Amino acid sequence: MITADDYKDYFGVSTAPINLTRLEFISLEEIKSIMTCDIPASTDDNYDKFLKALMEQINYFDVNPELLIYLTTGGASLGKFNEGTNQENRKSKDQIISPLTYKILLNLDYLYAGMC
Repeated sequence: MITADDYKDYFGVSTAPINLTRLEFISLEEIKSIMTCDIPASTDDNYDKFLKALMEQINYFDVNPELLIYLTTGGASLGKFNEGTNQENRKSKDQIISPLTYKILLNLDYLYAGMC
């Protein structure tokens, strides 16, 4: 979905993260976990905005690599029950989803049940 050139053009930088493929995969999985709609098709009018949300999330994980620890340390949770995770070590202010990614998805109505 996201190439190094896409990333560099969007952020106006000369290099993309070395682990772009991994960051994209983790970002996409995290976004899919909160979306109430399917990922838009490349022919959909919202596809470009969705890609921007994805790039913002990739950048968020690149700038905050400590957040990846909480996503990859195992364990499970169901509702308020947590077993075997590092959640107790995570600061309450740490957000997994980038605030800008959240706003983009919210404005696309991808976070509301029954809107797709």
